[in-house]
Amino acid sequence: MIVVFEISGKRLVVKGEGELIQIEPWGRNCLRFRSTKRGWIEDQNWTLLSQQDVDVDMKIEGEKAIVRNENLVAEITRDGTKKRKS
Repeated sequence: MIVVFEISGKRLVVKGEGELIQIEPWGRNCLRFRSTKRGWIEDQNWTLLSQQDVDVDMKIEGEKAIVRNENLVAEITRDGTKKRKS
C-alpha cells in the first residue's frame, strides 16, 4: 500500500489505495473528516454551520500524520489505521 501525506494550508490530505482523505479543523475541538474514491473532494460546506477560524497543529512523522485541534487529536498511519484521542 502506498500512502502519501500532504499538509495543504489547514488540511491534512491523505492519498492512497484509490482513496482521498481530508482532515481539517471545524471550530474548536472539532475535526472535519471527508473521504472519497472519486479522486477529488468538492469544496462545499453543505449544511454545516460556519465556524470560527482556529489554529491547528499538523505534522507528518515517518509512518504517521497527526492533527491536533486544541484537546482533540487524530492520527492516521500509512497502513490506514485511524485513531482519535481526546
